[in-house]
Amino acid sequence: MSESQYSINAQGANIGVIGDHAQVTQNIYLQSVDYQRLVEQIRETQESLEDVPASKPERRLKLAGRLQELKEQLEEFKSNVFKLYETFTKIEINTERLRQAKAHFDKGEFREADAVLKAKEMTEDLDKLIERERQLDRQRDNVRDSKEQIANEFLIKARLWSTFYDQPNRLEQTCEYFEEALRAARTGENLFEYAVFLQAHYKLKQAEQLYQEALEIYRELATENRATFLPVVAMTLNNLAILHRNTNKLAIALSEYTEALEIYRELAPENPDTFLPVVAITLNNLAILHWNTNEMASALSEYTEALEIYRELATENRATFLPKVATTLNNLANLHSDTNEMTSALSEYTEALQIRRELATENRATFLPKVATTLNNLANLHQNTNEMVSALSEYAEALQIRRELATENPAIFLPYVAMTLNNLAALHWNTNEMTIALSEYTEALKIYRELAIQNPATFLPYVAGTLNNLAILHSDTSEITLAMSEYQGALQIYQDFAKKSPAAFQPKVEMVLKNIAILQNAIDERNISGIENGQSSPTKPRSRSIKSRSWMQNICRGIKNLFRQS
Repeated sequence: MSESQYSINAQGANIGVIGDHAQVTQNIYLQSVDYQRLVEQIRETQESLEDVPASKPERRLKLAGRLQELKEQLEEFKSNVFKLYETFTKIEINTERLRQAKAHFDKGEFREADAVLKAKEMTEDLDKLIERERQLDRQRDNVRDSKEQIANEFLIKARLWSTFYDQPNRLEQTCEYFEEALRAARTGENLFEYAVFLQAHYKLKQAEQLYQEALEIYRELATENRATFLPVVAMTLNNLAILHRNTNKLAIALSEYTEALEIYRELAPENPDTFLPVVAITLNNLAILHWNTNEMASALSEYTEALEIYRELATENRATFLPKVATTLNNLANLHSDTNEMTSALSEYTEALQIRRELATENRATFLPKVATTLNNLANLHQNTNEMVSALSEYAEALQIRRELATENPAIFLPYVAMTLNNLAALHWNTNEMTIALSEYTEALKIYRELAIQNPATFLPYVAGTLNNLAILHSDTSEITLAMSEYQGALQIYQDFAKKSPAAFQPKVEMVLKNIAILQNAIDERNISGIENGQSSPTKPRSRSIKSRSWMQNICRGIKNLFRQS
């Protein structure tokens, strides 16, 4: 290293600090004893270097190195002073120690400023603060735990109130207690519980928001604890998919079902006993969605895989999974019936019925209703294939079972009694047994009217449908006045509902109006031809036959849909 590199004039060592506050910091460090000491050392070393003759290069080189080191220390000193100034500028001077240290710093008294900041005293203060922080953390933990306990209490209270069916404000009060649980602890579990309740009571927009919030929480938790929370992510996705399917957001539902299925498939190899059944459930849900979007090939594949899983599981756990086999067979039969593959549908319904009859001998309360459902579905199939004797036998047995069940639990089974009566009446109408059909329609109407007193939103549309069927029958038997009265009754109900739900009920309004127009045309034609007082019985108008058949098929479809998810 050549000594020329160190030949720096001591006068040039005062290199200014870059920045807006350079002059201020210069005024500070110029007063500092440490600065003055460094400058004096640089001057002395520079003079010593100049006094050493060129004949002593090693000595000169050593002094030049020392001179350069001192100059670098000086520049670093000025830089550190500037950083100290910046720190003092940025921080809040809110303690006595800081105020004193700042006052000494401004006068270049760096050692005095340091002496004010007593390390032992500050450490003791810090220890006290850390202990205080620990106490506060413990208090916060205690508060959080107490809030979670109160949240659990409100959660239980909400669940209790959900069972108080005699209370007129049951739903509002239950929701209020759920809200209080969330106010106490907005956890994924509390959000999920409330969303499930809201979904069950058709408050779907609010339920969707809570599910989404819970899903976000569970996704984050799953990144840290996959084994615990990934299944909960899938469960929340499944519930969201059901909600979106029911609100006709089918693309979103498909995405959620698909992700849930992917998660369950991933989890199943590690824990098949827990997750393989859920794979089958999700396949079943996907199949229902694809059936609703008329993607029959996809639905068939999903039902088939679900059935295969349930059959395998049933070999090891018959009590749990044989009912699932029957349900999936029933669903497959519904699908094959809709795609006109009647042979396959008949085989699947027959096996489902055999399983359910067997299960009903062991557990009547649970499986006898499902026997009736499968009998009803078989009757629908046989009626569609014009096997009226078989259909009549199956409807009759289904009706007998449902009447028996309704004596024990009328709230649940009376609607099914009425449905089966309606289906039987449609069959008897189609076989021209008008007296029997009239009796069945009349009894169904009476049941629906009684049910509508307690629950008009659910059962008044069924009252209207049965009135429409009775009107068709009375028009066919030339009881024009009765027919017109029944059409008008059905029309009034549908018009009232169409004001709130036009998409669902306006088509029914138009159907009844067309039926009224058909009836009025028949009256006008009879008057023109001189037929009076119903003395001549006209042949069944084709359009009326189509309407009656269409209504009967709609009832059958409604029954199928009810039990696709059972």
